[in-house]
Amino acid sequence: MVIYWGEEGIHRQTAVQLLEDAQYQRPDDFQLNVACASYFGQMDSPQWADAVQYWLIAIALRPPDVRVRRGLANAYLNQGKFDDAIIGYRKAIELDPDDPIAHNALGGVLTKQKKLVEAIAHYRKAIELDPDSSGYRRNLGMALDAQGQWDEALVAFAKAIELNQNDAMAWMIRGATYLHLGQVDKALADYSKAIELNPKFANAWINRGVAYQKQGHVDKALADYSKAIELDPNRVMALSNRALAYLGLGQWAKAAADYARIVELEPQNGGARLKLASCSVQLGCYQQALDDYGQIVERFPKAALPHNDLAWLLATCPDTKFRDPVRAVELAKKAVELAPKDVSYPNTLGVAEYRAGDWKAAIETLQKSLKLRQGGDSFDWFFLAMAHWQLDQKDEARKWFDQAALWTKKNKPENEELKRFRAEAADLLGVQAPPEP
Repeated sequence: MVIYWGEEGIHRQTAVQLLEDAQYQRPDDFQLNVACASYFGQMDSPQWADAVQYWLIAIALRPPDVRVRRGLANAYLNQGKFDDAIIGYRKAIELDPDDPIAHNALGGVLTKQKKLVEAIAHYRKAIELDPDSSGYRRNLGMALDAQGQWDEALVAFAKAIELNQNDAMAWMIRGATYLHLGQVDKALADYSKAIELNPKFANAWINRGVAYQKQGHVDKALADYSKAIELDPNRVMALSNRALAYLGLGQWAKAAADYARIVELEPQNGGARLKLASCSVQLGCYQQALDDYGQIVERFPKAALPHNDLAWLLATCPDTKFRDPVRAVELAKKAVELAPKDVSYPNTLGVAEYRAGDWKAAIETLQKSLKLRQGGDSFDWFFLAMAHWQLDQKDEARKWFDQAALWTKKNKPENEELKRFRAEAADLLGVQAPPEP
């Protein structure tokens, strides 16, 4: 029986049914089982579990056949069953040690498992068996790049490109190697060549955006990230990179939109959720930020950072009606408990204790913060000044205030939080705040 896929009048589902009916009638027909396995793996939505079953039958019918061993391994690979795939490729190589396809494929799975030394050995064997394959040399370059052997990787990529100058993937990945070496101009040239060869290559647009950003060309980076998103609206890396670029420009609403999309695509992406909440703070949407942080803490109860960030907002929110010092202390203590080695969290706890009116505890905690943070900075010192003042230790208070005011003027004169803390401390101590820079 011959079936011509793609001809008019034979729909895919019909072809599948015809194949399965034929296989049912002749289950011991090797070619029919191979055809069924191949077809299930080539569908628009591949049915890998079905493919595996037919490959297994084909292997039972003809155990020494290298092609079916590779077919089974490929199916396992696409199911994410890497160990089973490795077993399959090793069996294929055992049957035919001179099969370059199996060596290359095994190298690919080993690369995914970070077993780079063995992967490189198999790529080299594949090249030895088929020296004219640009793909094998490109894959070798990728493994060498992952291992940090960038000079050797460049040699492999150069040979791959020499063999096939239209290999957009080779150009793009060589660009990544140049970027690792700090050779940004060469990286840009390779990324641009990859885009020229394949204008729909979203990864090339993303990587060129990264290179532009390293050069400070944020506008060009944003354009490339946006193009990648146009090509693939669900590409999280492009959305994340564009959001970070927007953050750098202070374009909080645009960044928030990208982070919201990432959260929609990846509900478990805690980093994007935190960034989204942070954008809400910057936009003055404090209730939204509190709601977002609250959901993150609930969703990730053992993550210290969201506990800390929510505590900070509840202790320092510019709109005082959103503050909750008692809950801030509770959350800050939890953050310190979850991550006792993090040097920044005691500062949040000390500030929260100050807001809760526990001046002595605030001083004790902030002193710990100073030790952990090599003397600390104005985020500690302004609150130390206010806590000492509340305890009527006016000389100590004025010492910390002067130190904080001088450091802020010298190091972070435009920081909005420090401006607020300086004004608050100056008002409490009865000190004339220095003029705005």
